[in-house]
Amino acid sequence: MITWGLLLGVSVRYVPRNIRQHIVFFAWVIFSIAFSTVFQTFMTSFFTDPGRHHQIDSVEEMDASNLELILDTYQIKHWHLMISNNSHYCFSIYGNQDSLKVAANDTNAAVLFSEDIFMYNYPLIPEGNRRTQFYKIREKTFSVHRTLVMYPSNPYLPIVNEIVRRLVESGIVNKIVDDIINPTGKRLGSEEFLDEYVSLTLFHMFSCFSYFAFGIILSVAVFFGEICLSLICKSSFKSKLSAIRHVELKRRSNKLL
Repeated sequence: MITWGLLLGVSVRYVPRNIRQHIVFFAWVIFSIAFSTVFQTFMTSFFTDPGRHHQIDSVEEMDASNLELILDTYQIKHWHLMISNNSHYCFSIYGNQDSLKVAANDTNAAVLFSEDIFMYNYPLIPEGNRRTQFYKIREKTFSVHRTLVMYPSNPYLPIVNEIVRRLVESGIVNKIVDDIINPTGKRLGSEEFLDEYVSLTLFHMFSCFSYFAFGIILSVAVFFGEICLSLICKSSFKSKLSAIRHVELKRRSNKLL
C-alpha cells in the first residue's frame, strides 16, 4: 500500500524508510522528470513550428526558390536587370488583375508587384480569389513607376507643371492615395501573420521550464517538510509518553509511601 501511495501521490500514515520504497520513489521521480521534459519539449516545438517552412522575406530568397514569378509586361525588364538572372523562370500576364487571379489559384506562384499596384488591383479581383493571403516582403526591393517624360522645349511643360503643383498643394494627390491606392482598413498582412515565422530562442522555452522547475522545487520542499513534520510529531509524542510514564511512576511511588 505504501508503494502505491508513493506512485499515486497519496499520503501515507508514516514516512517510508525502507530501502526498496526509496528506490521505487526515486525511480518514479526520475521517470517523471525525463518523461515530462521530453513531452514538454515535443509539444513546445510542435506548437511553435508544426512543420512550417521558412517564410520567404527577401528578393534573394525569392530568386533562389522554385516559385514561379508572375510580373506584368513592364516589370519583367526591370526584374532581369536588377537580379541579373535571365535564366530564372518567370512569365508575364497582360493585366494586373489577371496576374493576381493566377497567383491566388497557384500555390507555387509568387506575384511581384509594387505596393501601390497591388493595393489598387487587389479589391478589384473576384471575392473568391481574395481568400488567398499574400505576404508582403518587408525588405525594400524596388518600385516601378510609369512616368511622363517631356522635353524642356515642349510648350506644354509649364502648363503641366502648374497643374501638378496645384494638385499637390490642394491635397488631391494625398486624397487619391488614401482613398484609392491605400484605402482605409486594407492591410497587406496582420501582425500575427508576420510574427508567425520567428526563430525559436531560449526565451520562448524559459516560461514552461521555469514553471516546471518551480514545481520540482516545491515538491522537494514539501517532501522534506513532511519528513521534518514527522520527526517533530514523533519527538513530541515521545516527550509526552515519557512525561506520562514519569507521572505514573510518581503516583506509584506515592502509593507505596
